[in-house]
Amino acid sequence: MPYKRVLFVCGDYYPYPSANGVCVLRLQDCLLKMGFLSDVICTGISEENMMTNKYGQIHFVKSERISGNKVKRKIISAFKLLTIWPIKDSKLVSKYISAIQTMRSRYDYDFMVSVLRPIEGSLACCEFEKFVLYELDSITNNYDNTKGIKKLFSYRSKKIEKRIYQHSRLIFHLNCHKDYYSDQQYDFIRDKFIFTDIPHLVERNNENNSGPQKIVRLMFTGALEKSRNSPEYAIILIENLISKLEIKCDFFSRGDCENILKQKEAEYPKTFFSRGYVSQDELKEAVKEADFFLSIGSHFSEKVTSIPSKVIEYMSTGKPIIHIIGTNDTAIPYLKSYGNSLLLSEHDPLNDNIVKLENFIRVSWGKRVKIADLRNIFPMNTPEWTIHKMLIGVLGDNYSYIEEENSDE
Repeated sequence: MPYKRVLFVCGDYYPYPSANGVCVLRLQDCLLKMGFLSDVICTGISEENMMTNKYGQIHFVKSERISGNKVKRKIISAFKLLTIWPIKDSKLVSKYISAIQTMRSRYDYDFMVSVLRPIEGSLACCEFEKFVLYELDSITNNYDNTKGIKKLFSYRSKKIEKRIYQHSRLIFHLNCHKDYYSDQQYDFIRDKFIFTDIPHLVERNNENNSGPQKIVRLMFTGALEKSRNSPEYAIILIENLISKLEIKCDFFSRGDCENILKQKEAEYPKTFFSRGYVSQDELKEAVKEADFFLSIGSHFSEKVTSIPSKVIEYMSTGKPIIHIIGTNDTAIPYLKSYGNSLLLSEHDPLNDNIVKLENFIRVSWGKRVKIADLRNIFPMNTPEWTIHKMLIGVLGDNYSYIEEENSDE
């Protein structure tokens, strides 16, 4: 069979994948089961560094980090904002191009897939024949284009978006961006649009086999920003339950809230634990230990329809989820359909929310939703959905041969 290798272009992937990098891993798993190898070009710590994993080859390109003292870094960041934003590293585009050329000289790819972030990777793909854009993060429908000086430069994002869209053979948007892309300005390119969702509903081992525990193990994963999704309200809720329940709350996070977490860890050393940003392998083991997941919705000043991928990750475990509602919160309908969740609003009386949280913990401790049921409720959140649409769109009638071969295996 000729259709047996795919090339992904993305940002952080190994050993600390970004949210988009995890989505790539999900698709790679699905492709591997179908007999496809898949290689990845991603950002890394060293130029021209190569390694192999079970899916294929990994080619790292080096993203330049701004060095020097704080004043120098701010000046350079301001200059880049004024001149090239939303591009962050103009040299990275040529590095991606060189890496793509290297990989294409080694393998005969059936198609190439670019994740949007970083933008530099997708711009590099524009130099080759049409590629599949697996957008995940919209270029224009995001928070950066709605605030401060970046709002003045949002026209740049629109120009880059148009260029990338024109060079793409297919454009995979997330469902949460569907209303945004229904605008007539996209009529010229609409025939390339396919809508999908975060592909995290996969079968995996999420349980610790050590038996029942007396401590309530609560876990948060992902980025935290004071202006967007501060953990302070969640911490207040947990503080008020310490006298009633023995709670261990782990934050596997990064962002500008780490000082808040470190302070609480010092104040309550048996309750709060600031773990920092860890590898995907470490996170998998930590997930097994968790009884509940903490989700903190984002607060945006304008309507930005972006779904946090961690919510789907949490759901895939079947375990209970405690969600602090954000503004224009796209996670709410998912969590309501999921069922094994508690949604709390900061606008409700604090004491009422404390009571709700305590009751939820006592009633839902150990409760699980079956992954098979979730995959039926949310079919677009399976990697198979996206891969099926991708292969049909790229290979057309030839896709039926792959399905037949896969069923024979």
